[in-house]
Amino acid sequence: VDIEGHQGRDGRYYIVDTARLFPAATPIKNINGCHLYKLLRPELVKTNPVPLSSDSFSFFGRLNKDENNKETNEATKRIFLEQVCKLDKQELCKGNIKEEMHKNGINIRFLGTLYAYFKDKDQEVGNRILLELVSRSCCGILFKKMRKVRSNIDSKCREIVADFFNLLLGENNEYWEKNVKKSIKNRFYFSQVLKVSKKSLFKIADEVLGGDWLDIKSQKIALFSTCAEKACIQFETSVLNGINSKREDYFKDK
Repeated sequence: VDIEGHQGRDGRYYIVDTARLFPAATPIKNINGCHLYKLLRPELVKTNPVPLSSDSFSFFGRLNKDENNKETNEATKRIFLEQVCKLDKQELCKGNIKEEMHKNGINIRFLGTLYAYFKDKDQEVGNRILLELVSRSCCGILFKKMRKVRSNIDSKCREIVADFFNLLLGENNEYWEKNVKKSIKNRFYFSQVLKVSKKSLFKIADEVLGGDWLDIKSQKIALFSTCAEKACIQFETSVLNGINSKREDYFKDK
């Protein structure tokens, strides 16, 4: 690991470059450098039967390369073979998905894997995970638009938010297929198979999502409230009531 230790002019000691402190998950083919940022969570590393090398799959890990990579690969497999099964379904249904995943050492990027696992086993849990998938992906779309705003004019930001929720709560399937689905596939891992290409991951995501995933659109209030909460956008109760009665037409009237 390329961690550095320095003594500052104030006499204190500082450690820097700790980004790669935890070992990499098994890399995805055709995504260069993903071993530098797609890492295993500390909760998983702590419970692993053997110590793991932070230099697995990197040029720094040439010493004992095969052994270290194999052990880290086995640790990544534990996410699919052991940890997913340990998740508390009641907590997932309550919406405590992030907390439950992290407690069991599962990264948020494996939300797609959870959906693939629970989709047919437990419809209630599957639908709640799908809502989490969609809302996180939609917030990513919103944040990307907001970052392009080069002024401090609140009205511009409000316009972007209004347009976003109009599309989110509307009946435009093309927007969902072209934008939302693309965001989901780019953000989340749907496969339980390691060492697959990015192209294969997209194909697996399409197969898992199928056509049923668009049924989540009917949960308009849930989509609205979940996205608003994750994006830290506050609306008055009257807005929720307005959307509940007018649906997508509410924002068009503003």
